Amino acid sequence: MVPLQVRRKRSPKQAIDDIASYIEAHKNQSGIIYCTARKECETVADALGRALGFGYVQYYHAGLEATLRDERYKSWMAGTTPVIVATVAFGMASSLQPRSL
Repeated sequence: MVPLQVRRKRSPKQAIDDIASYIEAHKNQSGIIYCTARKECETVADALGRALGFGYVQYYHAGLEATLRDERYKSWMAGTTPVIVATVAFGMASSLQPRSL
């Protein structure tokens, strides 16, 4: 079973702070943060990257070149990039099999 958590979005800064705190508290786990738009994925991933480290978080959406999408998907599946900020394009690429790092 894959756990799912949905939270109401407050101010953008507070949302980033909340997400970063949650990730820090679950450092040994992986996750997907879904956004509704490509630009939002990039903005959220950039903000979280500044808070957590740029290698820790990457974004994924259909606007990326196919090779980059494939690299990021494989990096997330391997646990190299624990957190992906994605549109639903990521869900279509992933079988979402539970895994541990």
